[in-house]
Amino acid sequence: MYMQEQNNKKIRLTIVTIFIVGIIASLFVVILKLNSQNDTAPDNTKTELNLDEYLGKISSNDEVLNVYTNNKFGFTFTYPKEWHVGDNHLGYGTFQLFNYDESNASGSVFAKGWNKIEAGIVSNSDYGSSDEYPEKSRKEIPMEVRGQPSTTTEVTLIGGEKIYSYSILLPSVPDSHLSIAMYGDPLNFYVLDELVQSMTWIK
Repeated sequence: MYMQEQNNKKIRLTIVTIFIVGIIASLFVVILKLNSQNDTAPDNTKTELNLDEYLGKISSNDEVLNVYTNNKFGFTFTYPKEWHVGDNHLGYGTFQLFNYDESNASGSVFAKGWNKIEAGIVSNSDYGSSDEYPEKSRKEIPMEVRGQPSTTTEVTLIGGEKIYSYSILLPSVPDSHLSIAMYGDPLNFYVLDELVQSMTWIK
């Protein structure tokens, strides 16, 4: 009788142990499945880049000028109609203007009368130097553009080419500057001055 009771206890203990091990194994399988589903599930938190939000709007002001409007960074300016737009993704890329057909250009050499204007959004106010374009001299003048702290920079490269630029603190984007530079024939640098003087801030 005592032996039979001991055997029954052992059987019950074995059954309980098997039951517990089965539950633990089932939980382990479920956890593994959930982890593998999480690894293969699509990441819905990633959003696709919408390049349209970086496009500046080009409209006509009159017979001589076009208007560039950038709602993302909050400003407009005018430029001569004979200049055409290259890249128009300021903030993701750049905004470019040309007064010549760039398909006829060779490298970074500008013919007489040819100019390129290129704008970008930067985090500091300096027009930086580059090893690719070694400088002979640099002249910087602090100023204001429409009430915003700004700097004009004129760089002369070793080869004699000049780069004329403005760096303007943007009122609508903290710690960001509009860096806008003009390359090519210095006789046309007044076009950049007129462009900057036409700037207005929008909300």
